[in-house]
Amino acid sequence: MFIGREHEMSVLEKTYNQPGFQMTVIYGRRRVGKSTLITEFIKGKRASYYIAAKSSLEDNVKKWSAQFISDIVPEMEGVEFSDLEGFFKFVGNSCKDEKTVIALDEIPYIAEVDESFLSRFQGAIDSILSKKNIYLIISGSAISFMEKKILSEKSPLFGRRDNQIFLKPFDYLDSAKFVPNYNNEEKAVVFGVTGGVAKYLTLFDDSVSLDDNLINNFFKPSGYLYEEPYNLLMQEFRTVNTYNTVIEACSGGANKVNEIADKVHESTAAVSYRRIRRAV
Repeated sequence: MFIGREHEMSVLEKTYNQPGFQMTVIYGRRRVGKSTLITEFIKGKRASYYIAAKSSLEDNVKKWSAQFISDIVPEMEGVEFSDLEGFFKFVGNSCKDEKTVIALDEIPYIAEVDESFLSRFQGAIDSILSKKNIYLIISGSAISFMEKKILSEKSPLFGRRDNQIFLKPFDYLDSAKFVPNYNNEEKAVVFGVTGGVAKYLTLFDDSVSLDDNLINNFFKPSGYLYEEPYNLLMQEFRTVNTYNTVIEACSGGANKVNEIADKVHESTAAVSYRRIRRAV
């Protein structure tokens, strides 16, 4: 069951209903529900949705083109592209009259492996896609990357988007809808331990007790959330050693920069918020 996101869906629908080329950028932390929002929005529409892989540009072009052909022109299944510009020309020729949604999820996976991708993507938008009845949605979980490389004035894609959606965790009211059979106190606990993150909320089964959910998800080695902090650190940071020690220091009661720095034997600059933001 799809819950909440009424404002975001309204933005997407209004943008989709405009004639000609449109572009929306969706970004937000991992597990917050970006992919679910996109897949819910494109239901019943002429649309192609591709999640980028952590692989080479050539491999992504092959997979992306195969997904596009499967979604939009299945009669051509088996055709494969390895050239980015050739693929975009094919997309343009396949999208003439009917509105078509093209969604590229986790764009940082491609852009980080090939520095030319964003400028080549810009060229395709300007020369091909912008002349078609296409709604382009690009999405990513690396917030700093999306802000610096996609949304900023220095980005090759700057000026092409019509709007952006910074997808945030659910508030308490929407979080409570995931566990309707719990009482208000239990719903508050679920919201507190999940932070309103969509993926984490879906792990709670309100047909069993709250205690059982907490034990099964957080405290059993097989639980989804048991190693989630470490997994997120591995995905978001270049090195995790310093961040692990900072977290341990905070859990031990240190809550000031100088206290944390003393406990982890680092300078205050090394553990500051700004330094951590730059490392993401």
